[in-house]
Amino acid sequence: QLVDENILHYSLSKKRWVWDINGVKSIAIDDNVAELMKQKLLRLPGEIQDALKLISCFGTQVSNEIISKLCSTSETSGDAITFFLEIARKEHILDHNDQVYKFAHDMLQQSA
Repeated sequence: QLVDENILHYSLSKKRWVWDINGVKSIAIDDNVAELMKQKLLRLPGEIQDALKLISCFGTQVSNEIISKLCSTSETSGDAITFFLEIARKEHILDHNDQVYKFAHDMLQQSA
């Protein structure tokens, strides 16, 4: 995005990357972070995105008990949903302790 907006470009004459400091200062950080998180989620397989969408409806964290109940009413098996959530945990989208899965950041939950 920085290159596309000509905020950052490579100068052949200076033989280095050059940036427009005013352009850098004008970038909305929140928008960029949200967009990066959204792009990270979109790179995940559809099944993992679906599992994250499902648990995001419960807020920033969801208990193992709720996930078990969801699995019993879902077309996808409980083992599959847990597998998908574990992949999301390995991608640092979710944290997990013995009792709950929690989104690593509230923007990840909102993006899901």
